[in-house]
Amino acid sequence: MSSAAVPKVVPAQLSFLAIYNPSLGDSDETFHQQIVFYYAKAAKARAKLGNGDTQAAKDLREAENEKLRQVGLAQGMVGFARSFSTGETVDSIETEKSRIVLHELERGWWILASIDLTQLPAASTSKDTNTTEPAVEYSAREVSPPALLIQQMVRAHCVFTLHHGWPLDQLFKKHGRDKFCSIMNTYWSRFSSHWDVLLHGSPAVDMFRGLKLAAGGELGMGVGEEEWGSSERDVLEDFARRTEGLVDVVVSRFGEASPLQNTKPKPKAHAATHDDEAVVPWIGCGGNVAATDGVVFSGVGGLSRSSLRDIAHWTEDMYHYGDHAYGIRDNPTSDRRRRRRKNPNPTTRQPDPSSAKPTTEDQSQPHDSGTGEAPRIPPPIVKAVESSLDKASKAIDNAEGRTEPAAKQETGTMLATSSTRREQSPEAMRYIEPTPDVDWVEEKRKAQVQSENNGYFLIGLKGDMVEADMDDDNEEGNWNARIPLRTVYVEKLNKGTSISESDETPGEDSSKEPSFNTATKLEKSRLRPVVYVHRPFIYTFLFAHRTSSLSITSFYRDIHHFFSPLHRSLDRNTAPARVAERLTAAQSHQTTSSTSNTSPIYDLVWDPRTLTVHSSIPNIPDPGTLIAEGLSSGNGSSSSSSTPTWSRLDALNVHAHLLSTAHETQRSSSELERTSKTARGWWVVWMRLPPSRATPPPSSPNEDAHSVPSDTAFNTDELREAFLIRRAGDGETAVLKSRGRSVASGVWSGLGMGIGGASQSQRMGGVAAGWGPKGLAEGIGIDARRYVDDLLSLNR
Repeated sequence: MSSAAVPKVVPAQLSFLAIYNPSLGDSDETFHQQIVFYYAKAAKARAKLGNGDTQAAKDLREAENEKLRQVGLAQGMVGFARSFSTGETVDSIETEKSRIVLHELERGWWILASIDLTQLPAASTSKDTNTTEPAVEYSAREVSPPALLIQQMVRAHCVFTLHHGWPLDQLFKKHGRDKFCSIMNTYWSRFSSHWDVLLHGSPAVDMFRGLKLAAGGELGMGVGEEEWGSSERDVLEDFARRTEGLVDVVVSRFGEASPLQNTKPKPKAHAATHDDEAVVPWIGCGGNVAATDGVVFSGVGGLSRSSLRDIAHWTEDMYHYGDHAYGIRDNPTSDRRRRRRKNPNPTTRQPDPSSAKPTTEDQSQPHDSGTGEAPRIPPPIVKAVESSLDKASKAIDNAEGRTEPAAKQETGTMLATSSTRREQSPEAMRYIEPTPDVDWVEEKRKAQVQSENNGYFLIGLKGDMVEADMDDDNEEGNWNARIPLRTVYVEKLNKGTSISESDETPGEDSSKEPSFNTATKLEKSRLRPVVYVHRPFIYTFLFAHRTSSLSITSFYRDIHHFFSPLHRSLDRNTAPARVAERLTAAQSHQTTSSTSNTSPIYDLVWDPRTLTVHSSIPNIPDPGTLIAEGLSSGNGSSSSSSTPTWSRLDALNVHAHLLSTAHETQRSSSELERTSKTARGWWVVWMRLPPSRATPPPSSPNEDAHSVPSDTAFNTDELREAFLIRRAGDGETAVLKSRGRSVASGVWSGLGMGIGGASQSQRMGGVAAGWGPKGLAEGIGIDARRYVDDLLSLNR
């Protein structure tokens, strides 16, 4: 076999993604008009080759035919499934080489995505030894299940509507087909090219698509919760009330504070480690949202819960992509083509001597050496000095009344002396000051780290926040050019303290208490976002659309100076390490196991009324890292020491089980609790809980704020869901005894995608399955419902 035919692993990736509306083309001639966006991996790869015009035209025809074929096939599958599924549409199709998902984003608007499964080298079964193509096996291992892929596409659509506001039907009528397709291409091309279809991060959290809370939940409220951040909450709420035009504010935390922000001296042994961490930027490095990251302050009730969720998702994109996130560097509502035509005229730039000979000759004619050739380099600096010396001497002679011959004689003597000196020391005349060797990439990185530690605006005033020469009243008015403004469309709730604006949502009486009922549809209002970044926090301020102070430079400096003193106490009270200590001290669960189990308990709680999800389940480690092998990174940092060390296989096994359980229980509203054990020895408990209160949180700490009264009616789809996860005491033994099984079979047995099916030990209730009498009696080792109630009572 040749070296070119050596088999290799090709991870699963997006093959194509299309968005279409069947009502835009009713006939065969107009069928292509149904498709408003199409992205294909193969077409993008062919475009990079840059072949001739004939080949490019052929590739374009093939891509168009493939696009129409895929969309037509999807519509046929939808129609076929509806004929025998009582009106329900098919949402996924599994083939040998791909996984296809289909979802209706809005009424009549469909999104279609095809995922190429992972290609693995396999043993060749062909008897022909001359074949050059290696045998390939297609595997769905580690590929996100269809339900998770759909949730990721729906989340992307919500972020799109956050910036453009209108439903797709109205957006299409407003802009016309060409502009509408351009807008769709700008956003969805970026999403398609960066979409990771493999299991990564925390898939269980992404499955619920909620507003993710930080490790300690939101900031505390009232007296007695100062260590939970109740004082910081008062400051934020007071700022929202006193600031003119401010509708709401959301504060999110990601990661840990920089070691440079700690004023305490550190031991010399850790100096090098902290120096290495200090030069690494925090935002825009592609990091996934960790279990301890999330929202610490979800606002003052100015926005609906669904809009707060979309704002939180956009904030997570900022943390992942930095200023490359959608809506940061480029304005989504601006005309991109018109903006390109406003680029500076190339003729205003300095002319290039090699490309403009006549101009160069004209400019260099006074310095010509008599050869008739234009000099290729500028004349020596010495000649310019001599010319200046001639002019100065002539001016002095005229002032003193000396004759011109005498002046020429003296000038000639000076020039001769100067020429003699040049001949004696030519090296001194040719000395050039060396250019300092500066690594501009490293300097830019250091400037970014310094800005993150000092605080800067991602959307708002650009530049240094402490410049003394900033003046809003300057005549040129050029400071306003440094304040880019953006627009978001959100559902705004009426409050008695809000400012009356023409863009305000019309509707209900402002005296009503804010409700968490997501069934109420509100009209969307235009607001101006201002994003302030101070590691590890991202503040998102939402102002009324016509707030005049947003164009004033000093207003942004006031925000910076106001929140800088709050940073240290807010970081201390929301630090994951301190939150874990307080939770451990407050929990007083009773064990139900006869044996001691010191393994930590991870939890996930989903509240459909508030659209919040809290999770302490660790992320899936990235492949190739020490954590992926179940080892600690050993760098001595606080963040790494608090991160649980579980292997990538364990993480994939647990998260796959969570996804399978969540998908199965959504179809059965009568099931209230389920306990199971994974093939790698992890207990998983799922349960439903009564819904949370629909009214605002109580003012009294003794009042229950987490469940509705017993006489209150509620819908079953408002029930909260909770997961508890813990490694079983015999988990390690169970894994060692499963030496003959494939790892992939254990990971994907819950999703029905394992190879070879379940083992006999699992089917008959062996130790690994967890269905033996002793396993069912021992369980997770605690009273699960009481444990969850204790978590919810701790302002989680």
